[in-house]
Amino acid sequence: MKTMNHYDTEKKNRANLHATLRGVVALYLIYIAQKLVRNVSTGTTTMPAWAAWLIGAAFAAAAVGFGVYAWRAYRKDLVAAKMSDESESEEDV
Repeated sequence: MKTMNHYDTEKKNRANLHATLRGVVALYLIYIAQKLVRNVSTGTTTMPAWAAWLIGAAFAAAAVGFGVYAWRAYRKDLVAAKMSDESESEEDV
């Protein structure tokens, strides 16, 4: 039988907020990379194509790396927010 995990509400909400903000940052980095490459293909930039692709790839790699960091930090925060069985029984009293 699978047991439900119980979390400290404040810590879990903080973990969710931080994960959401980190996710927004990762998505923004991907948006910047996509915008750089798109501007080269439409010819709306004076930047050389190789430089735009290189910088875009760097932003995309940073987004992936930050996304992995955000996921790991979220999992770590959830483990820290998990309430032990002892604290659950104390709250019931």
